[in-house]
Amino acid sequence: MKVLVIDDDLISRMALIDVLGNLTGIEVCEAESGEHAWELLSQGLHPVLCCCDVRMPGMSGIGLFRRMRATPRFAQIPVLMVTSASDRETVTEALKLGARGFIVKPFHAADVRAKIEATLGSNLESMFEDAQATIKRLGIPMTRYVTYLDALAGQIDGALQKAQAGAALDHRALDALHTGCLTLGATHCSQVIHTALKSLERAPLTPVHIQSITDLPALLRQRAAKFR
Repeated sequence: MKVLVIDDDLISRMALIDVLGNLTGIEVCEAESGEHAWELLSQGLHPVLCCCDVRMPGMSGIGLFRRMRATPRFAQIPVLMVTSASDRETVTEALKLGARGFIVKPFHAADVRAKIEATLGSNLESMFEDAQATIKRLGIPMTRYVTYLDALAGQIDGALQKAQAGAALDHRALDALHTGCLTLGATHCSQVIHTALKSLERAPLTPVHIQSITDLPALLRQRAAKFR
């Protein structure tokens, strides 16, 4: 799972990356500005969490957050705002946009880790439709739901292996994966593939798109393991 850390201050960025590096299953991506973060997102990065500094030259953290919320494919990505400011206006605006919370500089590693783990824990549940709702909708027992999740993970792995062998991830292949994700209520996975589909209408997929899709099988298997 990818977490995007956005901060123009190198030391603050390094400190957050070190905290995240101690969390199992997390891969950290970093951006030194709001513009750089937006470029990564536009290229296909779909992180499970953004940790974004409020005050940056150029596009501020609030400016980036506002742009993300106005763009459907990024609107549901949870954001923790990183700040040393205590002004009410910034806090109020971030909360109105839906910030999950604040990481206050200077950092206390244990507090930051607890806040990130809590946010990721609640976000993992929001990445999928409620399991009981899915099995009721599909008319299957939980054991079959787990089998379907494993099968979809394998299907994505297979498509990526073919891509590595030279067969392009074309619209037809991605559309089939997107349908599978929608069928199983894998909302985050469907958003990642939908982003790739929309990009494919304009240009070939970027390595960032491919990497974001590569992350999905592990997430699906993690979901399956929960109900196995």
